[in-house]
Amino acid sequence: MVTSLLEDLYVGTKIHVSALDSHKLLDEINQAGIVAQTVNLMREKAQFENLPVDLWGELVLRHQRIVEQSLFIHHYHELICSTLEAAQLPVIPLKGILYAERFYGHFAARGTSDIDLLVRECDVARVVKLLRNLGFQGPSRFNPIHFHCVMWKSIPSVKSTMLNVEIHWSLMHRGLSNLDIEMFWADSTPRTHFTYIRELSIQHTFYATCLHGVNHKMDSLKYSLDIAHLLYRFGHQINLQTLLAQAKRDKTYNRVCTVLAKVYQQFPSLHRFKPLSQAVLKLRLPCDWVLHHPLLLVDSWGYRAQLIKSIVWPQVEVALWHMRDDPTVNLKNVYFKFYYRRMSRVLKRVSLTKRNRGGRSLGRVMDTDR
Repeated sequence: MVTSLLEDLYVGTKIHVSALDSHKLLDEINQAGIVAQTVNLMREKAQFENLPVDLWGELVLRHQRIVEQSLFIHHYHELICSTLEAAQLPVIPLKGILYAERFYGHFAARGTSDIDLLVRECDVARVVKLLRNLGFQGPSRFNPIHFHCVMWKSIPSVKSTMLNVEIHWSLMHRGLSNLDIEMFWADSTPRTHFTYIRELSIQHTFYATCLHGVNHKMDSLKYSLDIAHLLYRFGHQINLQTLLAQAKRDKTYNRVCTVLAKVYQQFPSLHRFKPLSQAVLKLRLPCDWVLHHPLLLVDSWGYRAQLIKSIVWPQVEVALWHMRDDPTVNLKNVYFKFYYRRMSRVLKRVSLTKRNRGGRSLGRVMDTDR
């Protein structure tokens, strides 16, 4: 229901929402985390009068809370940017406040709960030190094959008492693509009034948004909406053939195609706004199935072999990270404890599956008896 509403708003079709559909629509909007985007589009298209009064009132109320949270995040975002600028540390803000301002028209037109920064890997330690000077804690121990770490700051004066800052040095896991992060830096430009705080080009913003969605398995409409929004509003500045050529070089082609296929299925009018070859959009398997099976997403058999190896026999540093909550783990026993825990979980899952099937079978017998 909500995707149809959003598509109507983008293409300029007059919307019609009955009072009976209000609760369902509100639940879908809230569950997807797109209250701010929906309210912003409604106001922009002057279509809020076509919503039931109670529904619009509830959306506005929830959006006001997002505005308050965004103001708070905006303050810390600018403080961090000013600090990194003074230290002459190059940084590219990802998503978040600046993303909302630049692409949705207002810093509170897209809800966000944290601050994401892209820095060069050689600068991570310096960025961490500067954030600690601002009162942030961390980073927490992170998976060695991952591409970001998280710092946080407790803010007692607001309801959302924890502000997270994600420090990225790449956009994809190590060893499963050939992503050239320097291409993103090379195609970035300084933010207005800054020298070291930079912005991605629209082309690379779109690419990064696709990769962000696939990293989260596109498991929420908000990821699809970001991609669709960029295509509807900035499609004339996005070259899809250039994107696909770069994805082939970066070995992210399957991931990008799967994401685009899903978004074009959810928003069919994109075929008119930004046509894309059916050969790219046609998948042998359902998008959601592919997105949840990494072996189908990677671009080569070499990466598939690497992925299988990392699952069956992970690096010792990765095994230690998975067992980080067990103080008795050391280099000598880490693999024994790692595989013992893994097998215990598998057996528990099998047991629960059998129990659930048995319960359903018993239920069917009881229904038959009645």
